[in-house]
Formats: sequence, C-alpha cells, structure tokens
Amino acid sequence: MKIDKVTMSKEKAKKQLAEYYTVLRTKRKDYLKEIDLVKKCLYQLTRGRAIINIFEAFKTAGYNKNNEPALAFAPATLKTVFFEQSTWGAKEGYGHFKDSNGWKSKNILDFSKETFPSIKIDRERTLSCKVPLIPPKHLPKTLANCYLLWEAEDWKVVTKDPILLKKINNSLYSVIATWDLTKLERLIVAGR
Repeated sequence: MKIDKVTMSKEKAKKQLAEYYTVLRTKRKDYLKEIDLVKKCLYQLTRGRAIINIFEAFKTAGYNKNNEPALAFAPATLKTVFFEQSTWGAKEGYGHFKDSNGWKSKNILDFSKETFPSIKIDRERTLSCKVPLIPPKHLPKTLANCYLLWEAEDWKVVTKDPILLKKINNSLYSVIATWDLTKLERLIVAGR
C-alpha cells in the first residue's frame, strides 16, 4: 500500500520538540494552539513513527476495481466496519465509515467533497468489511484511540497488509505498526 508519510530522524524530532516546549512554557496564547498539534506530531516522530494524513491517503487511493474505496478504516476495537455512500454523495466524492449498519450507527470518519473520484451509483450503498486482527507483538497497552487502515482490493476478502494507527487529530495519525496477516489470521477474521 502506498501512502505518503512524514518521517524524521528521532534526534531531529527531539531537538525540534524541545524548541516547541520552550516556546509553550513562555508564550501561551491563542495563536499558539497549533503548536500543541506540532508538538504531538513531533512526539510521535521521536518514537520513530511516521505521520499520515488519512484524508489524503483515501484521496490518493481512490476506488478499487469494483468502484469501492481502495482503503478501509476502522477503530481497532471493531470486528466489522461499514462504508456508506448515497447517490448524490458518490457524485460529489462524499462518503463515511460507520460502526454498524442501522439507524443507531455512529460515523467513524466522514469524507468531505471531492475526497473520492466522482462515480455514478444507482442507489445508496452500504459496504461492509471485516476488520483485521492485530498480532500480539503489535498490540498496544490499550486500543483506545487506535485505528486500522488496510487495502481493500475486494471488500469481501480480508487483506494482508493492515496498518495500526494512533489518532493525533481528525486528519493526522501516527503509524504504530504494519504487518501481513497470516493465512490463519485471515481465516479467523473471515469467520467473524
């Protein structure tokens, strides 16, 4: 999966992070709120983690051969995720991931206009996809604020290359781990 990532050496990130901490200690004004975001990103870079913009990743990936999003996204705690698009939304490039398929569902990630290429669909569509497992060696202490991103060549088949992400803000995520699912893990996920 090809995703644009921001990377930096740990040493350079630590140096820049120290500079931001110095500024934050002495000047705490409204115009410095964005510095908090920079600080969070630099902290992730000091841990050797790349930063991605989730919306740019979806925009770059576009649709797969079945005119479905080429990537899928879900909180790490879900077993199945849903993607919904309406007839007008597909024409405009809108869509959103949901935690379930029903009127009580909660949106996980909303895409704005022109995220996806314009396509014509006959009626509203809701796709579902099984969420990959996280192997023990990549499991964080808690799955709170952790998400999975994976290639969805076919929404009915579990992928081989998920990415574990940690949310920084609405659009920025740090890459915690990447791996290939084993055959056994794919079988287990398919049976969920």
